[in-house]
Amino acid sequence: SSSRGMRLRTGVALGAGSVLLLSWTMRTYYDKLHVQDLQATVHADASAAAISAQKQVKSQLVVVGYTDPGGQKTQMLVDHAQLDATIQSRAKLLAAAEQEIRSAISKRLAEELDACFEPMRSRAGKLADWYFAYRTGFKLMREAAMSAARHSADLSRTVPLQKAVAGDMDSYVMQKY
Repeated sequence: SSSRGMRLRTGVALGAGSVLLLSWTMRTYYDKLHVQDLQATVHADASAAAISAQKQVKSQLVVVGYTDPGGQKTQMLVDHAQLDATIQSRAKLLAAAEQEIRSAISKRLAEELDACFEPMRSRAGKLADWYFAYRTGFKLMREAAMSAARHSADLSRTVPLQKAVAGDMDSYVMQKY
C-alpha cells in the first residue's frame, strides 16, 4: 500500500510538471508569433508610417532654484531671455570686480614689498657693482678656496665642508655689504 501511494504521488507530480511545461512552451511560442506579427510590414509595398510627437510651441520659461537668505530652498519660473540677460550682466559685473580687486591687491603688494626692501635699497647697487666686477669673481674664488683649505686641514671640524665654506662665503659677503 505504501508503494501504491508513492506511485500515485509520483504520477501526480509528473502529470502536473508536464502540464506546466506544456503551458510554458505554448505561451513562449505564442509570444514569439505575436512579436513577429508586430514586426511584420502592414502595407503590401513595405512602406511604414512614422509619427514624431513634439511640442509645437517652445516654452520660454525656465525653472530656477535658489536658496534665500533665510536658508529656505525655492524654485520659480523665469523668462529665458530675462535669465540670459541677467546672467550676462552679472558676469560682466563679476569680471569688473575681479579686475578691480586684482589691481588693488597688486598695488598693495608692491607697497608692502617696497617697504620691506627699502632699508636694503641703497646697499643693493653697491653690492651689485662689487659682485659683478671682473676681479670680484676671482676674489670670491680665492676666498672660497682658502676657506676650503682651512676647513679641510681642521680635523676637529664637525660641520660638513660644503656647509662650512658656504657659511664663510656668506660672512665674507656680509662684511663687504
